[in-house]
Amino acid sequence: PQLQKDPQRTGYSSEQINPTYSLKWKWNTDQTNPVRFAHRTQPIVAYGKMFIGGFDGKIYAVNTSSTGGNVTSTLWTFQAGGPILHSAGADDSKVIFGSDDGKIYALNEANGVKPWEYQTGAGIETAPLILNGIVYIGSKDGNFYALNVTNGSLVWKYTVGYPIYNSAAYSASVNAIIFGAEDMHVYALNANGTLKWKSPNKLSG
Repeated sequence: PQLQKDPQRTGYSSEQINPTYSLKWKWNTDQTNPVRFAHRTQPIVAYGKMFIGGFDGKIYAVNTSSTGGNVTSTLWTFQAGGPILHSAGADDSKVIFGSDDGKIYALNEANGVKPWEYQTGAGIETAPLILNGIVYIGSKDGNFYALNVTNGSLVWKYTVGYPIYNSAAYSASVNAIIFGAEDMHVYALNANGTLKWKSPNKLSG
């Protein structure tokens, strides 16, 4: 699971929930000191847990098995070096996310132990795209990175030269990773990091 469910960002699920509805559990109910989130952050659910990162730089692993409308427990937290401004992804028993400290983190889903991290040149405000054992993510340093899910090693990076604030998506029809950058162009990259195409005109806005 990842932002909008899958690499294509479809947001589609075949699951159907029928009424009547009832509250199963709740979390972050102490509004005297609440965890606050960036508006675009989505929780992901994997391995029997909910994962979400906050402005406080922590990622939270929340128990999803509670019932009866009770306050559920936080199973573990991990403190990054800066705010977490977008959604995490999960693969290979790891939770993967970027932080505004410029690092991409991978944590063991069971206990929050960090098997690897990768330092980019500026903060990250995008969600990872995870596909075929590779993590794809853009940074405000103007580079788009492809990292090995297992060990965090750099597979390749593509330099745009302008900050990247848009989370990438995968197009199966053209077999490309697609994202926008602050030069107001859209880029499509091949799986090996070469440019497939760049929008000829700048986007308005």
